[in-house]
Amino acid sequence: MTLTATVLGVQQIQELESMWRELADCGDNVFASYVIACEEEDGRLSALVPLYEAARRPIPVLRLVGHGASDQLGAVGAAAVAEGALSAARRVLYSDARWGLTILEDLPAEYACPGNSLGVRSSPVVSLQDGDWSAWLASKSRNFRHQAGKLERRLARRGQLRFRVADDLLAFRTLHEAKWGARSRAFTGRWEFHERFADAARERGWLRIHLLYLNERPVAALYNLRFGGVETCYQAGRLPDLAGAGFILHVHAIRAAMQDGLREYRFLRGEEPYKFRFADTDRGVQTVAFARGLPGNAMLRVLLSATVLPPALRWKLPSVLRWGLAGAPVQRERVTE
Repeated sequence: MTLTATVLGVQQIQELESMWRELADCGDNVFASYVIACEEEDGRLSALVPLYEAARRPIPVLRLVGHGASDQLGAVGAAAVAEGALSAARRVLYSDARWGLTILEDLPAEYACPGNSLGVRSSPVVSLQDGDWSAWLASKSRNFRHQAGKLERRLARRGQLRFRVADDLLAFRTLHEAKWGARSRAFTGRWEFHERFADAARERGWLRIHLLYLNERPVAALYNLRFGGVETCYQAGRLPDLAGAGFILHVHAIRAAMQDGLREYRFLRGEEPYKFRFADTDRGVQTVAFARGLPGNAMLRVLLSATVLPPALRWKLPSVLRWGLAGAPVQRERVTE
C-alpha cells in the first residue's frame, strides 16, 4: 500500500478533529485517542502521525505528541496502515529542510519503523480472547493459582471485602499517593490534566477505576481505561501495609474484562516482575530516531551514545531529548542519512 503524507498546520488539525476520532476508533490504543496526514491512492485519509516542534535550538526537534506521559504512541489509525504511515512521515520530513531531528518514542515493537533504534522496553499483555476464566486460570502456574486464592482469603480474615468500579480519581489518587508518595513521576505536576482527562474519558465510557474495599474502606485501586476492545492498566495504588491487595484487584479486573468480552488486558511499558505473573505475551515498545543534515546527524550520534548510559546519567540530557528512562536500551544501529 502506497501512502502520501502531508504536513498539516494547527488550524487544519483542529478541523480534522472528527476524522481523528474516527481513525482512533479503528485502532485500540487509548493514548492515540485524540501532524502528518497520510492518504491512500484514492485520496482517502487513512492515518495521522501527531508530531509537535519540541525545540528550535540548537536544532529543530520533532517528537510525538504525548511522549513521556503516554505508554504507547505511533500513527493514529488501523494497525494495517500504521507502519506505512510512519514511513510516509519520514519521507515527507526528509524533504523538508526545516527539521533536523525526529524522535518517535514508544512505538509498537512489531512495527518495522524507520530510523535508528534507541531501545526496546517490555509491554506485557494478557490475552482474553478465549473468554474462559477457568481455562485461563488453569493455564497459570500452581503457585499463581494458590496465591490468587490464599491472598484473598488472608485479607478476608481481616474483614469484609468488596469490589467496586468508580468513575472519579479521588479514591485512586489517595491510594496512589499512600503507596508511592513523592516517588511517582507519573502524576507529578499532572493531576489537573488527569482530572480533566478523566472527565472526558467518563463521558465516552472509557474510564474504569477499580477499587477494593476492606470493611468499607478503599485499600487498593487501579486507574484503568477501556478502549477499542482492550482494557489498559495505567497506574495502581494501595495502602502500604496491605501487600497482596494489588494482586487481588488485578485478578478481579482481568476476570471482569474477560466476562465483558474484551480482547486484551494490557499492563503497558515496564519490566516489573508482577506483570509477567499475569501476562502471556510481551509486545514491547521501541523508540527510534532519524535525522537530516549535519547538525541533525550530530545530535543523533549523541543520542545513540547515550543509550549505554544508566538512567541517572541520561537524566542529564536536555529534557527535549530524554526518552525511555524507565527501561534499559537494548540495541544500537548505524546512523544513516
